[in-house]
Amino acid sequence: MFAQYKLRKRLVTGLAGLAAMALVGSLATSPAQAETTEATDAADGAKVLRIATDGFIDSFNPFTSFYLLPTNTFRYMYENLVNNSAEDAQVTEGLATEWDTDSKGKVWTYKMRPDMKWSDGEPLTAKDVAWTYNQMMKKDELAVANGGLVENFDKVETPDDQTVVITLKKPQSNNPGQEIPVVPEHIWSKVDKPGKFKNDKKSVGSGPFQLESYEANKSVTLKANPNFWRGEPKIDEIQYRYYTNSDAQVQAIRSGEVDFITGLTPEQFKAVEGADNVETNVGNGRRFQGISINPGVADAKNNEFGTGNKALKDKKVRQAIRAGIDVDTLRKQVMQDYAQPATSFIPSVYEKWALPADNPVVSGFDVEKAKKLLDDAGWKEGSDGIRKKDGKKLELRFLTDSDATVEQNTAKFLEPWMKDIGIKLKNEASDVDTVSERTTKGDYDMYFSG
Repeated sequence: MFAQYKLRKRLVTGLAGLAAMALVGSLATSPAQAETTEATDAADGAKVLRIATDGFIDSFNPFTSFYLLPTNTFRYMYENLVNNSAEDAQVTEGLATEWDTDSKGKVWTYKMRPDMKWSDGEPLTAKDVAWTYNQMMKKDELAVANGGLVENFDKVETPDDQTVVITLKKPQSNNPGQEIPVVPEHIWSKVDKPGKFKNDKKSVGSGPFQLESYEANKSVTLKANPNFWRGEPKIDEIQYRYYTNSDAQVQAIRSGEVDFITGLTPEQFKAVEGADNVETNVGNGRRFQGISINPGVADAKNNEFGTGNKALKDKKVRQAIRAGIDVDTLRKQVMQDYAQPATSFIPSVYEKWALPADNPVVSGFDVEKAKKLLDDAGWKEGSDGIRKKDGKKLELRFLTDSDATVEQNTAKFLEPWMKDIGIKLKNEASDVDTVSERTTKGDYDMYFSG
């Protein structure tokens, strides 16, 4: 949610990402960053980048964890077969330097970068890629985090140590080698229960940094990998230091305890502007935040689950909610102009992929339109202003993170706006872990996502 331009001694990032009120209303934020001239020098002369975090960690297992902080560390620890360019998100080199597909788009062939090594010095070959993918295909417990990415895989073969061939069940246009961390077979094949493996001590990987140590609710330490194929990193160590909330992180950046913080509210960002040894920087957001609506969820066998309000299955109701949200007011009042309206979940920084603002499908704030949509859907206004249908009131739950100021301030605007169009909206504020668990189970009507 932030763009890292260059490393400096004390740095602050803020306002990472309000990019879209996705599906409902859209905002794109500019992530603000602060930088100084170099990473902190440790007592032994090592260059260390200290990053503040309050992120939840369940494990460092790339097969099972999908929480933000662990998945961020996976990008340091493990390379993918192919990557995405930081400039325009186009597919670019990773472990593979070349790839092509047959005329039907079902067989993808990759040529590996020669002479690569894992961080422990062992050879990294096509066999490791195939082993990783096949484990996900064969074992449900290893498909928890990224199993959906291999659902269309029929088989993965390695004609030689430098070639990977993925045969798909059906043709697909997107490169199947993306977003799957490749692990070393010589390490993971010896793990007794890989689905329960925490992987929280001295990892072996292919990325620029490897996990050195982890203390729950205290710190994560990553050390530079001298065998990284791009060359040894210029920073010797990255430390994530745990703080309970963003206010504590602000104090840490002021006192010099950390070099980098992110996820600040507009108020916090303005508060650190001009602080000694802190430099702020506003950039273009590459992430989005938005309001997701639950129209009903189902598993792979089409069995419905969750507690979403049945009214949300009606497209007109969902469109009415969108029309009842004033994104421009949220941008100005909640984000204090550190955001821009978005047209979809793809921020405008991706010019080739973002939906143009003049596209006819892009809708805006229109209370009368919202009311008419609900009328047409059969929801009639009651004596208390809340709409009813078949004897049931149109009441929805809005699931938010109680510690996220932006989410709580957004809820304060949404409740009266929804009441104006005849919907009773209840803000159900909870801790971030509960929010994650409930959204995974489909136990919500609306929630703040991104």
